[in-house]
Amino acid sequence: MVFKQVSTDSLRFLDPPSLRQNVDGSIEIETVFESQALPDIQWKFGSSEDIIASQLNGAEGRLKTTFVRRNDETCSSTLRIEGAGDGDAGMYKCDISSDAACITALIEVKKDFFKRPFFIQKTGFHLRDNGRIVIMDFRVRSPKKITANWSQDGLALPKSRTVNFVHRKENADTYYGALILCRDSASEAAQSTSVYECRIKNEHGEIVASYGQEQSSGLPHITRPLSGRHMVKDHVHIALFDVGFASASEPTVTWWNIRGKPLAESGRVKVQVLKESDDGIYTARMQLANWGERDAGRYTCMIENECGKTAADVVFREVDHVGHLMSRLFSPAVERRGSSPC
Repeated sequence: MVFKQVSTDSLRFLDPPSLRQNVDGSIEIETVFESQALPDIQWKFGSSEDIIASQLNGAEGRLKTTFVRRNDETCSSTLRIEGAGDGDAGMYKCDISSDAACITALIEVKKDFFKRPFFIQKTGFHLRDNGRIVIMDFRVRSPKKITANWSQDGLALPKSRTVNFVHRKENADTYYGALILCRDSASEAAQSTSVYECRIKNEHGEIVASYGQEQSSGLPHITRPLSGRHMVKDHVHIALFDVGFASASEPTVTWWNIRGKPLAESGRVKVQVLKESDDGIYTARMQLANWGERDAGRYTCMIENECGKTAADVVFREVDHVGHLMSRLFSPAVERRGSSPC
């Protein structure tokens, strides 16, 4: 990284520019400087020095600029690039001017930077089995084989009865990893204040995925278990699934069918998300009309907000006679499809 500056007492760099990757796969270039007046800032790229951003705060395509005044004199300007990849390698230039002074930072993003493990989606923090199972996961791109080492509060985390790891190669350069914690109760999982880290490394470099209590505290959580009942409307037999949950931010709800695919609304399937109160209490509902043997199996309601995902399952058992007890038609799902992680 190179600096060029004709500085005055009112305009100068305070720290070298920094280059970092975020857990959502974006990269950020940040400059920190001193300026008493409101500066003019231009970000440029490549040998032609095309201006790619000139607003203090703005967004265009994959690019976003952010200007922050930290105190009366200290400021920062950050260029964020979403979905960064090899094509974003090259020389970046940040021109900052104010009054009679001008300072310039040159930041080179080398292609080697993209050879180390690289997050390709935001790290996940998910709950299963009504909060009893906690899953922390990541997905990275790496041209070379990776190693992933998990720790809890700075200490290596071994596999045990309540701790399990999943690490797999998904295709030529994509890897998935997860830490699965199984607790005796949802309250035990919720009370944990531990910080978990996974150091993901290949021969070119290392990145760290961190997970803490601040993530779990904002997750959607189940307030009423997923259950089902039978109803008849206009001579049509309907299986009605619903689950109550709380979410501090706007949720997205997806229902998954017995084949592990998202359910789309149709003549037979209707889905609703009902906001029950202003303090973030919701009901998610799915109606399955004209049900039959082909519909028997496990259904999952996946609830997601900006902090992560929570899932609830129920098993639907088709019976010959609608008059049978509903306990025979529906049963709670303790395990997800396949083997249990606990």
